[in-house]
Amino acid sequence: MPYANVIDNADAGALIPVEHADQVIKAAAQTSAALALCRSQRMGSKTFQQPVLSAAPVAYWVATGLKQTAEAAWTGVTLTAEEIATIVPAKDETIDDSGIPIWDELRDPIGEAFARVLDLAVLAGVNKPASWPDAIIPAATTAGNVHTAAATAAEGGVYGDLEQTLSLVEADGFDATAWAASRRLRPLIRQARTAAGDLLGEGSTSVAWDLPIQYAVSGAIPTPTLAVVGDWSMAVLGIRQDMRFELFREGVITDDTGAIVRNLMQEDMSALRVTFRVAYATAVPVTVPEGGGTGTAFPFAVLNAGA
Repeated sequence: MPYANVIDNADAGALIPVEHADQVIKAAAQTSAALALCRSQRMGSKTFQQPVLSAAPVAYWVATGLKQTAEAAWTGVTLTAEEIATIVPAKDETIDDSGIPIWDELRDPIGEAFARVLDLAVLAGVNKPASWPDAIIPAATTAGNVHTAAATAAEGGVYGDLEQTLSLVEADGFDATAWAASRRLRPLIRQARTAAGDLLGEGSTSVAWDLPIQYAVSGAIPTPTLAVVGDWSMAVLGIRQDMRFELFREGVITDDTGAIVRNLMQEDMSALRVTFRVAYATAVPVTVPEGGGTGTAFPFAVLNAGA
């Protein structure tokens, strides 16, 4: 694991003005699909309980003159805040020689890195904290809400596959609100044609079946998944602490064995520490499945790429 990485003059060459360069071009930071779509819950402590309806009341026709009873029950979904962090050291001479504020320039790329880590954990379960429940894609897979792309042009191509995936959510009694998708979905939408070769619809890459598409940060939705659709109000992100930027000019950086790898004061360095505390959980209230299905109801479904 990297503990000794540092920005030096070689790494920051593009940030140090030279006679033939007067500006820095950086890629626009991409936002997190999880932060954009999930319901946000502010947390005043490390844990927070969200009540969820676990037993729904039932109504009856009064046929015998006696009204029957029903019950309702709630269980708690626990949000546990965990920390995402990074430390970026840089040599003071590099900062001094730069014609632009390096730390300001780093904020967007670091934000994108945090978005990727968060989306991978929430959507795919990659390196997720042990205190968090199953991520959306694995949980939807366990619930059987998976469709593998196989629609022909006569069936609408990828539009047909998207419709089949959306139907899985609706069959469980939920109304989907949006898609979270990999950029690998875009060319499939653009290439969708009828059996006659005509472009399907307007080929919009931002909307599918009247639901907006939020594209995740590159690499945040692993193969073979192309898209996730569902009721995103059921996915809760607990925000314990907004992203915090702190600049240190003194202190040491150690590796996981405790060995010192950087001494800021002795090495004339500064270090930017960025932290973000966030929790995640999926609330799954009881629903009445369409068609009387008896499977596990889950508010999300997954579209996977075909062979």
